[in-house]
Amino acid sequence: MTGRARGGGAEFLLALDLRYAALDHAWFGQPEVALGIFPGGGGTQLLPRLIGRSRALEVVLGARLYDARTAERYGWIDRALPADELDAFVDDLARRIAGHPPAAVAAAERAVLTASELPLTEGLAAELALLMPLFTGTDAVQRFSAALEAGATNSRRGARPGAIDRAHPLGRAAPRRIAPGTLARGGPNGGGPNGVRPSDAMPDRASGIFPVSRSWKYVPGGTISSIRSSTAGSSTTSAARR
Repeated sequence: MTGRARGGGAEFLLALDLRYAALDHAWFGQPEVALGIFPGGGGTQLLPRLIGRSRALEVVLGARLYDARTAERYGWIDRALPADELDAFVDDLARRIAGHPPAAVAAAERAVLTASELPLTEGLAAELALLMPLFTGTDAVQRFSAALEAGATNSRRGARPGAIDRAHPLGRAAPRRIAPGTLARGGPNGGGPNGVRPSDAMPDRASGIFPVSRSWKYVPGGTISSIRSSTAGSSTTSAARR
């Protein structure tokens, strides 16, 4: 963002997921009240969600113009950067996001959005529902394996810097396929999500996921080095993307 965004233009920016602006070259404002109306294109609903009720009232009722540095401090935009660094930063971020598995990006965005839509307990449940299908998807299996091979670890010896960035799943051997089973309890041979049996998914204590009474529990801090995908993984990922 460079230039001035006021009124409807500022409200349009509020509807975007991410906003970046050039220091000393970008300004924002909602002047509608000074003209006898108020920001009715989403401004009174979206702005408080970003900067809080009190600051939103200041912006709306004050009808002033705000520079990029203040907008960043208020949370109106994600970052304010020098003008000569802005394009490179945004391009790099866009490339990083585009390089991630689409299903993971879509699910992560949906999970973040639920924070403003649902009470905490329901939001946590929605988060888990979105997360679990990804764990046994082909993308996660391949990328976790690649990251571990590149040196990413939670061991006491420490991880090699940049290991996750260096990891690349293409060209690596596909994970062993396991016959699909029943989600949650009571699947074939004690099958867990997508038919992955505890003995298939966790052959050693290095894994970060452990069975609890034929259900599943994620233990933070564990390294996931042994999960194997099933033929259901691709269909689960596709469903998450839809």
